[in-house]
Amino acid sequence: MIKSMTGFGHSQVSKEGYKVSLEIKSVNHRFLDPHIRIPRRYTLLEDRVREELKKFVNRGRLEVNINIEKIDESLRDIKLDKDLAIAYYYYLKELAEKLN
Repeated sequence: MIKSMTGFGHSQVSKEGYKVSLEIKSVNHRFLDPHIRIPRRYTLLEDRVREELKKFVNRGRLEVNINIEKIDESLRDIKLDKDLAIAYYYYLKELAEKLN
């Protein structure tokens, strides 16, 4: 459980084709008052984020900024398995001959 109500934190992770950044700022407040900014297409996650916050914070005004970006898949390192490609080629060629 967080003891101080004034603070700042930032984290970033890249996983499964996405980069997620999270920034939290908190100041003293009598009650828990979270303000969550999340990309529009992910607004369904806002209630879940709010519930997770309640597990760790009892009170304070929180500004939570979440950014979710799809990583450009063309930048991934691709390696060709020639033996597998040849096997697929012959399998598909045989399948095409049977279907025609």
